[in-house]
Amino acid sequence: MRPGAIIVVAVLFVVAFVALLLGTKGYEKIEEIHTMESRVESIREQFPGVEHISPATLEVLIQKEVPLLIVDVREKHEFAVSHLPGANNLSEVDQIRAVISETDFEIVVLYGSTGLRSAALAKELGEAGIPGIRNLAGSIFAWANEGRPMVNDKGESVIEVDPGDRSEGHLLNSDLHPKAAQ
Repeated sequence: MRPGAIIVVAVLFVVAFVALLLGTKGYEKIEEIHTMESRVESIREQFPGVEHISPATLEVLIQKEVPLLIVDVREKHEFAVSHLPGANNLSEVDQIRAVISETDFEIVVLYGSTGLRSAALAKELGEAGIPGIRNLAGSIFAWANEGRPMVNDKGESVIEVDPGDRSEGHLLNSDLHPKAAQ
């Protein structure tokens, strides 16, 4: 073998080894980011001024009949598949303000798929001076993963959740995806 060819092979070997090593470390980091717990923590870090409520705590408040406004900020087609019982499908600050002004709520709980959209809206509402705003930690994905009650747009009890076309769909248990549930 010629000396130039040996150098080329050696360089390719080193590059492949480094890529493999970095690729493995990068993959491990991606896996860390893509768990429900890490997603919730990431959202808490991105929105430090937003108060969060766990699915278990929200379910207790619902059972105790605390005056709540539960707001699903997802798209209408996602809401139609499933939502928390009693939730309103509102995605704009003005819509939420109008509903709040019509009734007296102690706590307003916002949720989306994993909590990013709802946390951003919770921040905006809090900055607008609306008290009692909370973001549901893990949102409907966490709620569903824990087996908590949901209904569809017809009021029927359901277990599936629209995972959307987002990269977070893997955070929802696979048996809760509409195709798996049918």
